[in-house]
Amino acid sequence: MWNCMGVMYLTIFSVYWLYSLGHAVRDIRAAADIRHFTTHKLGLSESQLKTVTWPEVAKRIVNVSTFISLVMLLIAFTGSLRHSAAPLLALPCVL
Repeated sequence: MWNCMGVMYLTIFSVYWLYSLGHAVRDIRAAADIRHFTTHKLGLSESQLKTVTWPEVAKRIVNVSTFISLVMLLIAFTGSLRHSAAPLLALPCVL
């Protein structure tokens, strides 16, 4: 009886621990994606994030989305990303 309860306890604990580990990995990946976006696409360093105003962040986000829209429009007209828009995707999006 006690042996069966011990096995059940360890099974439930293991499932909970693996579930929590999966969520932690997912949250860390999401945080890394956000950091990559703010650093590389918006051009904001860690120290700038502490002092930048919200209107400046919103302006940079609009600039990035406008740039991406223009690249997608170029792809739609040319039909190919390889020859026309690939050099544009390497450009920084900071204005």
